[in-house]
Order: sequence, then C-alpha cells, then structure tokens
Amino acid sequence: MCTLILGGCSQTKFVPKGAYLLTDIDLKADNKKVSKSALTGIVQQQPVKRILGIPAELWIYNLSDSTGKTRFKRWINKTFQKIGEPPVIFDSSLYASSLVGINQYLISKGYYNAVVSDTLTYQKNKYVKAKIRIKTNAPYRLSDYIITGSDSTLVQRVKSNSSFSLLKQGMIFDSDILEKERERIASSLRNEGYFFFNKSHIVYEADSSVGQKRVSLNLIVKNGLVYNADSGSVEEKKHEKFIIKEINVYTNYEPTEALVDKDYLGKFSSYTYSGLNIKYLNKRNVTSELINGAVQIKPNELYDNSKVNATYDNFSGLRMFRTVNIQFKELAKDSILSSSAGTTSAISAVNFVATKELACNIFLTPMLLQSYKVEGELYMSSEIWGVAGSLGYSHLNLLKGGELLNLSFNGSIDFLKGNREEDVINKVDKSTEYGVLSSIYIPRFLLPFNLQKRLILQSPKTQFTGGYNYQSRPYYTRSLVNFGFGYSWITKKKLEISYTPINLSIIKMSNDDELKENLKTKPLLYAAFSDHFISSGVLSVVYNTQRINSQDSYYYSILNLELGGNLVSLFNPLLKRVKSDADASVSSSIWGMPYAQFIGTDYTLVYNQRLDSKNRMVFRFQVGASFPYGNSAALPYEKYYFVGGANSMRGWQVRMLGPGAISDSEDDLDVIKGQRALGDFKLEGNLEYRYKLFWSFEGALFLDAGNVWFLPRDHMASKATFKVDTFLSQIAANTGLGLRLNLGYLIARFDVGMRMIDPSKPYGSRFLLNQIPTSDYFSYHIGIGYPF
Repeated sequence: MCTLILGGCSQTKFVPKGAYLLTDIDLKADNKKVSKSALTGIVQQQPVKRILGIPAELWIYNLSDSTGKTRFKRWINKTFQKIGEPPVIFDSSLYASSLVGINQYLISKGYYNAVVSDTLTYQKNKYVKAKIRIKTNAPYRLSDYIITGSDSTLVQRVKSNSSFSLLKQGMIFDSDILEKERERIASSLRNEGYFFFNKSHIVYEADSSVGQKRVSLNLIVKNGLVYNADSGSVEEKKHEKFIIKEINVYTNYEPTEALVDKDYLGKFSSYTYSGLNIKYLNKRNVTSELINGAVQIKPNELYDNSKVNATYDNFSGLRMFRTVNIQFKELAKDSILSSSAGTTSAISAVNFVATKELACNIFLTPMLLQSYKVEGELYMSSEIWGVAGSLGYSHLNLLKGGELLNLSFNGSIDFLKGNREEDVINKVDKSTEYGVLSSIYIPRFLLPFNLQKRLILQSPKTQFTGGYNYQSRPYYTRSLVNFGFGYSWITKKKLEISYTPINLSIIKMSNDDELKENLKTKPLLYAAFSDHFISSGVLSVVYNTQRINSQDSYYYSILNLELGGNLVSLFNPLLKRVKSDADASVSSSIWGMPYAQFIGTDYTLVYNQRLDSKNRMVFRFQVGASFPYGNSAALPYEKYYFVGGANSMRGWQVRMLGPGAISDSEDDLDVIKGQRALGDFKLEGNLEYRYKLFWSFEGALFLDAGNVWFLPRDHMASKATFKVDTFLSQIAANTGLGLRLNLGYLIARFDVGMRMIDPSKPYGSRFLLNQIPTSDYFSYHIGIGYPF
C-alpha cells in the first residue's frame, strides 16, 4: 500500500522522456486596469491543479498503472484516471500561441505598445515553470469621433441619442467598448421600429495619424441590402420601420411534434382576445387574461425590441413554460422572409420586398405542472442532535391563470443534553415540531385600479401565504397560525420588490404552568413565551446580478424592513388592557392577547466569485436589528435573531451560541437551554472556498464568524448586551470542512464545523486552537443545497 501511495505521489510518473510537466505559470502585469483573469483565460495550457498547494488530482491519476494485466486491475486504473487529472505536458507551440493571444488582447484594449516578456525554467526532475511579465506602456486614447452615413434621417436619429453613447473623448481606445457601442445603437434603433437593423450596419474607420497616441474615429451608419429581382443583384436601400400587423400565441406548442407533422399548426383552434390570436390544441390550458398580461407586443404598433424582451421575461417569470420562442415574419405579397428577434447576422438585412408589416408568432411549450420535493437535515454535536425534514408540493397553473401553489409539510425532532439538573426548565430531553406552510402566487396585481398600466413593472404578482406550526416541549406546548397578503414585482433596474401590508400571526401557549412560574422574575423571556398577536407590514428589496446558465461571478443583496403593531395602535382607546404576571406592566390586547409593537431590519450580501472552472470563493455578510417599543417591552420569540446550524455558524447547532459572552453556567441572564441563544441584534460573516474534487463530488473549506446580542436596555446582563467597545471580543468563530455531492438537480451536503473562538469561555481562554480539541468543539451537519 505504501508503494502504491508513493507511486501516486510521483508527479512525473506519466511524463514521457524528454517532456516536461507544467507546474506553474506566474503571470503579472504592471497595470491593474488589465484583467488578470482575462489574461489567464487566454493561456491555452493551465498548470497542474492544486488544492492547498497539493496536486491531489494528479496524485490520484498517477495511482493508476498503464499495464493492467487483469480485468479488475484495468477497472481500477480506469477509475483512478477518471476521477484524477492527467499531467499537463508542456506544449511549446500552445505556449507560443498563448503569448500571441496575450499581445492581441492588449492591442484590443488599446495598449498597442505593450511589451510581453517571458522566461521558461526547466528543472532536472521534468518540471517546467513559466514566468510572463507584461509592461503595458501608455495606451492609445480617443481624441474625437463623428457620425456619418448615407441615410441622413438615420444618422440624425443616432446623433440625437448620442448623450447615452459609451464613446467619450479621452477614453482608452478599447475595442470592447466600441463593440458595446455598436450593440447599443442597434438596440436603440430596433426599439424604434427598425426590425432588420443590427450591429453589422455600424462600422468604424479609425485614424491614428493625429499623433500623440490619439485616435480619431468615424462611426458610419450603413444602409441595408435588398435583392432586386429585375436586375438579379443586391442593392443598398435605406432602413425602414415596421409595424406589428398580427400576433399569434400558441399556448401548448410542442416543437418535436411540429417537426414530424407538417400540418401541426393547422390543427390549433383559435380565438381573438384584445387583438391577440390565441391558439390552443385540444383544450385551453391558460386564461386569456394571463396571455394578454404577459404579451407586451401590441398590434398596429411599431416593432420594439425592448417589448419583445419584456414579453420573454414575463413568460419566463411565470415559471410554467419550458421554452418561450418569439419569431417574426415579414408580410409580403410576392415573397416571405422569416427572421428571429435578436438576429444579428448581416443576412438579416436582406429582404425581397420592402414591406412594413410583421407577423409575430409566440410559441409556448408548457412545463410539467405538478412537482414534489423532499428535503432533509441531520445535525449532531455534544449538546444536541436531531433530524428535520420536509415534503413539498407545487402546482404551476392551478386555475389556468398561472397561479402558483406551494405546499410544504415539515417536521423535526431534537434530543438535547441538559447540564443544569437543578433548573426545572432544563429537564428537556426531547422536542418535536411539525407544521404546514402554503402560498399561492397570482401573476397580476389584485387591485381596484389597474396599476400595471401606469407603471412599467415586470412579473407583477399578488401573494397569499398561510401556515400552522406546532411545537411540543416538556415544559410547554406552543401553536402558531399566520396569514399574509402582499405584492411583488421587478423594476426596470432588476430590483425585485416584495411588499406585504398584511402579515398576521397568533401565538398560543399551553401546558406551560411550570415555565410561567419559573419566568415570573424574568420579564424578558416571560413576554417572549406568552400568548401574543402580531400584525405587521414587511418590505423586501432584492438585487441579483446572477444570470441564468452563467458561471460568471455574481452577487446579490437582500434588504428587509418590518414594522409591527402601528396600525393596531391607532385603536388603543378601544382595546382592552391586560396586566403582565411578570412585571405588572399593562398593555393593550386583542382577543385577550397583547399585540406586539416593534421595528426590525436586516441586510444580507452574498458575493460568489468564480476563480476558475473548478473553484469558487463565496462570501456572505449579514446584519440585523429589531427593537420593541410602545405596547411591547420585549420582542415576540419569533422576531428574535439566532445563529448556528447547517446554514450559519457551523461550529454550533441552532440557538446554541450567544447572546454575547454568556455561558451555560451563568444565571445572570434569563435563558432556556436549547432556546437560549436569542438576541435582537445579529452580526455574521461567512467565507467558503468551494472546489471540484472528482466526478460529482465537491469539497469546501469554510470560516464562519458572528454572534447575537441584546441591544442596551435596563436589567440586562452586560455580557449579553451589544457594546461598541466589547463586541469584537465576543465574536465567535469556527472553521470546517465540507463534502458535497452535486448531481445538478440535487446537492447533498455534509459539513463538519470546529470551534476556533468561543466567547462563552472565560476571557483569555476563548481561543481554542492552542488547546487539545474535544468532542464539544465539533458539530456535524447533513443537509440539502449549498448553505448560501
């Protein structure tokens, strides 16, 4: 076995005689404006992949043997070679081609006088390292530009829109920006009815003879081409505007059937609604209102490519169609030419008859309407272990109007180890919880007036939510019923906004006599674990740069704001007043339950950076604060923050960390074992390095840091209170390893977190890495999906 492992550790085992293993490429430029990732992507050979400096995949590959004499050994060899990575044999021709590519890239970015130097270091052990240095020197810049063309009308249209131009005097002469300007002009003209116009009709003439590394530019708007049947030649012709003559929507189109059945489209039944010809096969599968709301293209209006894109977005946002295909056909008396929206090839400018009318055909292929989802989680530490799961059901078109129904049934069971036998509350050894959540999303605003026509909104939805949750603890039983009603939409700036003006919850406690007796001298938790009524409004704003089917870096941020009890407080003179058994305070109530009055806000930022095709670095930052006022002296239990668990601080289980520097052995804070880690202020940061291992397995290294605190108030333990001068010393931290099985449609995850800094320990003993680790330091999590 040792021989096998040592053989695998030989990196040059499969490097032929006279060849070299490429182990490193050190590429640096003296200009930070030059993208290193772009330069690295040009290099056609990448060195051996390393994980923490170790070429693990190459070692696995080298465990194979090219001379497998038995069937079993050949299978073993194939397995090692499949999950491993073969050696990167240095190819001088690919290396030379890469240097040429780097030079061409620098020229395209305006660095015409850049100098690229390189050094190859060959070592006796068959290794070679490359060192590439780039000196960009001063770039060429744009001195000025003019817009010309033979069609004065079109030239004037381009000039009138030049305030949005990407070309600026003095800018670096970057070919990427020039290309984006062509796309911008083409998009602008297509939004004004010029259907056949594309970026190939924009060309540049550059003049660098002005000197001083300056370039004068002539932007030329070219005419289209038209075939003259009489002369049999292609001639120039001015671009013309097109109007939409008719719109045909095929609501249950199947492209595979259309390929084999020439008369397939003729079998569709049809009816007209608001100028749309809605076609269906066999039976109607969607309502007329749904189609009319999604289609932004209108009959007898000029062609507008932005409305085509909005129609795509609206149908995609419904999440009930597998594919959406919008095609346009020029209507002509003598001949017909088809073209897809967004076609950019030069041939799209060739037409036979210069008509001004288009037929729009929208082909919708439905998805499977019903689906099920099963999720589970297993967690374990020295303090608590348990299992949780859920069963979900979705229907994408409940009432044929694109209504999305979601049902989720969930449950969990926890086993907790108590360590304070004298405290009646800590006799907890088992807790169970189950519940049901439901939601229905209607793809339009339910309002007495038509707001959608007044505002430009994408994917408007009205949402109804409801749920029931039951918790059974040895010291109490708790039931929660909630209902919500609100709206969501997407703005032009890709902000996803959700506003829930009605968010109601009723929380009832039972079997809690011992709990109440114990908490009578602890008003904070007494209020949290009492019957209460919540009426709040929630505003959520999400910004996401992630693109579908893209592996590029992206980030998203979520901002939430919740106000509770303000509307109800207007009726205080009409409400009954109740007295608390804990501190004799008096508050207004509804149905005998005090209503909660509070304000809360939280912010989440996630940045997912693509390092290369097999490695990513993901960062998350979270901060949140809530504060009771008016009718409430404390927050409802549901509105407190907590950390820990499979998606948070993975060195701890859920609600087992904090608040602040409080420890289990201290009695100066009202705590319940297994429920104690509450706070109205949360601060957390996470860093995770994700890397491809082999087959569908991925690895992860992570670091989590954060905690929860209470905001300053009377009768609160100082160790649990957030203070500017002490909170840094109360930040907890853990590191850990993760293994993920990524099957595309399912990601199974196993994470092991190890505590590094534990603020519950005495000051001076909180750093744990200089101590011998015990089982208390570790937490184990099995879950579905990435943690963030």
